Amino acid sequence: MDKKHQIGFINELKAMQWLSTQGYYVFKNISGLGPCDVIALNEEGSVLFIDIKSETKRKDGSIINRVPTAKQKRMRIRLLMVSKHGNCTLI
Repeated sequence: MDKKHQIGFINELKAMQWLSTQGYYVFKNISGLGPCDVIALNEEGSVLFIDIKSETKRKDGSIINRVPTAKQKRMRIRLLMVSKHGNCTLI
């Protein structure tokens, strides 16, 4: 596994842990295919479809903004960004 995939794997675990601390049950897409990485469900029955992304920066240090694809937008899939320090932001 190369460094980029290692970071992605670790950040996915951090994101799932963060969602759990926010009161969600987290269900992972085990196939590695599809428009989202996890589905999160809370006690009230609210469901989130989430694609997890590692925050990346340009050479000048500015953050590269990620946006959902057209298909993800139609499916109401949200992005969850994980910074290099492990901070999570649900977009």
